[in-house]
Amino acid sequence: MASKTQTDLIMIERVVKDDTQQIEDHVAFEEPLQIYIQDRPAFTTLRTPGNEQALAAGICHTENYIDNFHDIVSVTTCKTGNRVFVELTPERYKKVEHIIDRGNVIAKTSCSQCGKQLLEDVILTCPNITKVGCIEPEIMHICRRELESKQVLFPLTGATHAAGLFDIEGKMLCMAEDVGRHNAFDKAIGMLLLENRLDKAFIAFISSRASFEMVQKAARARLGILAATSGPTSMAVELARASGISLAAFVRKGRCNIYSGTDRFMLRRKQQSLWPVKSELKVAENN
Repeated sequence: MASKTQTDLIMIERVVKDDTQQIEDHVAFEEPLQIYIQDRPAFTTLRTPGNEQALAAGICHTENYIDNFHDIVSVTTCKTGNRVFVELTPERYKKVEHIIDRGNVIAKTSCSQCGKQLLEDVILTCPNITKVGCIEPEIMHICRRELESKQVLFPLTGATHAAGLFDIEGKMLCMAEDVGRHNAFDKAIGMLLLENRLDKAFIAFISSRASFEMVQKAARARLGILAATSGPTSMAVELARASGISLAAFVRKGRCNIYSGTDRFMLRRKQQSLWPVKSELKVAENN
């Protein structure tokens, strides 16, 4: 059930053919969240209220500020919930202090890359994904169906995205909704990270397109498969192939497109097909 802080009920004019009516309609609530690291401003993002600590932890992980659960000392929120304070271990803070020195990064709900200051910040060091496992492609549709059944805000507003993390058998481990597709993914990642269970996740399903930053987040979370409702971008495919992520898109019942990492799918090929050459994009062997 959506909370009162996640949607707003407003009066609108609805036009249907030749008739106009005044009705009440739900809109997704959106407001800024400031994330501090060691009491220093690090990020400002526009998000749907809820799961603030998970969102902060997820962003810190996918943006390379932390590597795992043990890099975090604490995550706390202020009384209003619009500020989150992340304390890192002294050792980890020393490694990322130079990034925080550049100043507060602003990320919009449309794209988490909008506030990037330097090109090298965009292409973060991604690990080489060697996660072993193989699934029937139909499991991805099961994940999609499960994710859609758990969405509360989208049926009300039509303005939110969702992301879910699943184990290799397609069992949902967690899910999150947000006006920002990257926020939804970061929230889901952060939920498992704070529980020190991120290693249990094998599949991520996202309700949006599979863009570069979404593949980057999946790689940082060391997931085996990223599946999406819509299509991928060229850079997303290139990064997925380079990092070893299995990328599937346009997931529907009985069909999908697989762009990389076919070894994690049980495929039945009736005729020979061509496979593109390996990407030349380099990723770290270990991270």
